[in-house]
Amino acid sequence: MASKHKMTEMLDGYECYREFMDKLAECNVDEYVNLPMIAVMGDTSSGKSSLLSNISLVDLPSSDTLTTRCPIRLQMSTAETKSARVKVVWKDIPKGDGIDFPIQTVGESNWDDITGFIAAAQAHIIKKSGREVARDVVCVDMKGPHCENLTLIDLPGIVRSTGEGES
Repeated sequence: MASKHKMTEMLDGYECYREFMDKLAECNVDEYVNLPMIAVMGDTSSGKSSLLSNISLVDLPSSDTLTTRCPIRLQMSTAETKSARVKVVWKDIPKGDGIDFPIQTVGESNWDDITGFIAAAQAHIIKKSGREVARDVVCVDMKGPHCENLTLIDLPGIVRSTGEGES
């Protein structure tokens, strides 16, 4: 059985690996190399965002209409106090002015604002990309005692439609 010290060293090494993987993803290296992450996929309104909300303890934006219009990446890390940053990472950089989305910072005192910041980042992506669904990413870097060292991805739902005469 490994000693507590040995286990701590192993976990510290894992955290360095995870930070490296997160940096690669931020630089769009995932276009060329498959990086490991947990992603939730399924039909629209099938509960993907609700599942990730329950795992992360962050209320992801929801409504009766199509909710997740671009990927939302929740990068969670264990820490003593709650903090988060919400930012946009462009995969397809739109043309024009005003594409920058200011990084939104959340702490213990305004933790309830995180859902609104995620919704604002997603709305910014949709407005600037000119698409109903985009591949640009809302990144939520979050730390706290409630967080596991885990990256979760909420993807837009699969829209199934049928043509006339199809079932």
